[in-house]
Amino acid sequence: MATGDGLSEALRLLLAEDRRMLETRLWFQWSDPLLAGPATDVTSHP
Repeated sequence: MATGDGLSEALRLLLAEDRRMLETRLWFQWSDPLLAGPATDVTSHP
C-alpha cells in the first residue's frame, strides 16, 4: 500500500503545517490585536 502510506504522510504533513499556521495566527492575534483585524475585538485584552 505505497499509495496509502504516501497519502497519509502527505495528510500528516498538511495537518502539521495547518496547526503551525493556526498557532502563528493565534500568537499574532494575542500579541497585536490591531494587526489581526476586527475579528479579534472579542478576545483582545482591555
